[in-house]
Amino acid sequence: MAIFLTDISALQIWFGDQPTLRAPRPCICTQEYETATATCADLPDDELRRLTVRYPLHLAVPSHASVRASRKVVSHVISKPVERSFARISKSIFCAMPCAALASSAPHLPRPLPLALTNQLLGTYRLKRGRVVAGQPLATMSEFASFIQASSGLRGARPLKRILRYIVPETASPAESKLAALLTLPEHAGGYGLPIPVSNAKLSPGGNGLATSRRADFLWEPAALIVEYDSDEFHAQASSLARDSARRAQLQAAGYTIVTLTNHQIHDAREFSDVLAAIRLQLGLPRAESPRSTFSKLQRQARRDLYRYDPFGESAR
Repeated sequence: MAIFLTDISALQIWFGDQPTLRAPRPCICTQEYETATATCADLPDDELRRLTVRYPLHLAVPSHASVRASRKVVSHVISKPVERSFARISKSIFCAMPCAALASSAPHLPRPLPLALTNQLLGTYRLKRGRVVAGQPLATMSEFASFIQASSGLRGARPLKRILRYIVPETASPAESKLAALLTLPEHAGGYGLPIPVSNAKLSPGGNGLATSRRADFLWEPAALIVEYDSDEFHAQASSLARDSARRAQLQAAGYTIVTLTNHQIHDAREFSDVLAAIRLQLGLPRAESPRSTFSKLQRQARRDLYRYDPFGESAR
């Protein structure tokens, strides 16, 4: 018998730290799904040990008759899965495809997290053995939008549809995915309501005065504004700091305004708000519309949800 990982368990396979990176290749598994199990005695323990997935396992089953009450398994009845919404990741284990995993998890995640995870879905990185490594996006923007349209009846499709206009594709790290969510979420959701930037934008030599190609973490081209994020993931070494300093000097000489954000600033509500006020001014935007006390409360909650909530931990279940 086969098991079908879904919800938080599937999310962890694609978005969490894994020893092996897998390409999401959908398969036709109608026959296998008809006999999908959630019984502890039927779990493929040897195969599961090779995966870094926390218990309880979230498993999809075809009917209520297949539901089993257990501390090791949470059953999700999906009578008719969206076609090709599972991938085979081992002999007896199927896993919901990344878009489907995100949709099934979205309803019980704090509001900013689905956007941050969608940014990660469309990002150019993966997590492997404690490191951020370059990788192909788990889905393209058109694939994600097509999935949402095809899954309009699913409970989790609605919150994902609401965030389509705020997505920032091609972020290069979890830190950038989270920061992008804070920048673009509307104010009533705890964000700052900025226009969508281009992430990891390539700036080529030409009339801009650049001698060599450069990349910008976040670029608002009409305002010639670049926001650079100094996170611990990439900027811990002195040599990296020196290279970043030289790169920023060239960009400034080419006419770009550079704003640098650090981890300290992001986690300090007052400093972060001051920096974002300067960014809004540079973009020609009005001051935040929400009353300062309400806005600050929403901001603090959004940051707590993004940086303290573990989507794969106990609080996610």
